[in-house]
Amino acid sequence: MITLLKTYLERFYKLAGSTMKYAFLVNFLLFGLVLLLVTPTYETNDDVGMIIIESGNSNMLEPSEYVLFSNILLGKILKNLNIINNQIPWHTIYIILALFASYSILFYTLIKRLGYKYATLFYVIIFFTYGVNSLIALQFTKTASILAISAYMLLFYDYKSDNQNENIVVRYLVAVLLFVFSSLIRFDSFFLISLIFSPVFFYIFFLNKVYLLKRFGILVVSFFLIIAGFLYNNAAYKKWGNFMEYNVYRATIVDYDAFEKLTDKENKELLQKVQWSENDKKSICSWFFADSNVYSLEKLKIIHEYTNDKITDKTHLLHLTVDLLKSKDLKKFASKMFVLTLFLFFIALINGKKKEFIISVTILFIVALLFIAISIFYKVPPNRVLEGMLWAIVVFSFLLIDKIVLFGKKNYYYFLIFLIFALNNIRIIKADNNLRHNSGEYKNYVNWLISNEEKYTYFSFKGASCNEHIPAYSNVYQLHKTKIVSLGTLQNSPAMMSTLNKIGIKDGLLLKHLDNPNFVFLYKDKRVKSSVLEHPDLDNILMFMKEHYGITGHFKEIASFPINKMLVHAVQFERDMAPAH
Repeated sequence: MITLLKTYLERFYKLAGSTMKYAFLVNFLLFGLVLLLVTPTYETNDDVGMIIIESGNSNMLEPSEYVLFSNILLGKILKNLNIINNQIPWHTIYIILALFASYSILFYTLIKRLGYKYATLFYVIIFFTYGVNSLIALQFTKTASILAISAYMLLFYDYKSDNQNENIVVRYLVAVLLFVFSSLIRFDSFFLISLIFSPVFFYIFFLNKVYLLKRFGILVVSFFLIIAGFLYNNAAYKKWGNFMEYNVYRATIVDYDAFEKLTDKENKELLQKVQWSENDKKSICSWFFADSNVYSLEKLKIIHEYTNDKITDKTHLLHLTVDLLKSKDLKKFASKMFVLTLFLFFIALINGKKKEFIISVTILFIVALLFIAISIFYKVPPNRVLEGMLWAIVVFSFLLIDKIVLFGKKNYYYFLIFLIFALNNIRIIKADNNLRHNSGEYKNYVNWLISNEEKYTYFSFKGASCNEHIPAYSNVYQLHKTKIVSLGTLQNSPAMMSTLNKIGIKDGLLLKHLDNPNFVFLYKDKRVKSSVLEHPDLDNILMFMKEHYGITGHFKEIASFPINKMLVHAVQFERDMAPAH
């Protein structure tokens, strides 16, 4: 059986005619298999929020390039595509095409280093442990990381041989495009993958200075274009006044849990400085800050500066390190990396040479320490960016290998491939069953929104969280038919203020007008048996209104929708009746 598979693999490689064609064909089959079995979903609500902005719904009065997390240049392209036809899932298409291109190029570089047989073996393992996850749970941050990884692999895969037989101009051009596209999707992902690659870069410099100098110009051109795009993006947001500055300070509190990194005494001291109650802190930490008086730029800046000073203390750094090592997400990602690293270094020897083995392991150890340092000092979303960085360590390790020498019977390795393939296909089928069910649930939810659109104005608490894990094709574009004001990152932005002004809230203070009978608020909660209105986020809002506006009341539910093992609730606020005298 194994001999037959090897024979077919050899025939398929010869049929492809070239290494690049073989890499594309294998990925075409792998991507086709996965996409045939399951429709991708979006892993987080960030992508859905960007789609809403690109298509001209929610907070935007028309399609907009201000996509917040990606560069405005990419936003302009997506905006214009949506103007042409907003029923085509452009965001989904570009993410999948970017993944296909980056994985194909990554596979190509592995073939060039290891030969097509061993490269195919290792690549299939990589694809079915990481690639499948990035394909069925789409996420722009992970996509940017994969593009950056493939760019570095393409530029440096032959540093020991300096292969001049291929079209070097095309290779350099593709590498530049991958670097730039990665930075446009998410600059942080490109930057952190570059940091992870830096020890390998210096190793290559030490080993082959002439080779590196030939490619140094390509890096300079790439970095120049990336920095130019970064500066253009920042300049473009100046039209939104101090929004970018506000968003940085907001992220310190909401995304990076600033208050949790402080002691109880420091928490009290900081709340006194900004004149917040404990409930004000809870509200903004729960993504409710649509009150520019309470959550002003000046107050957020004070919190940002205070926490930055405190967390540089050695005691805090120790706590942060312990928290990182205890992280469930880190353990989950690290376990995958550890298994692959073991497979790579203890089953496959590096050329059978002890010296090269020690050098390679030392470099990877330095990279791992760098990863931990980045995780502590650099503010990044922990799940998506850290996962990309961990896989960068695995992939870059292939640059340290010259030749694979397998121990034992090779049948064991093919059995391992089959086992990984089978386990992941079970996962794909399970995901597809859930998706078919979720797709119908989303349809019911959207139909209710559309049927009541003339009666209500919808507000979504916590941004696009109600649409988390939404199927990436038809369901995303069902939402185009709805108008939902998303109370996420755009709170207090010019776009939000313009939208609120259109619906009659002239002062921009949404919570002050919470009792408008036409306002319906959407929020997501776990499926629990207790009352759906017993939710801490709703309690925070009620307390906020009582403390700042002297308004007391309660929420009443008018509808609820089961979606993806959660409940989306539609609620309205009612004032309490004044006691009779």
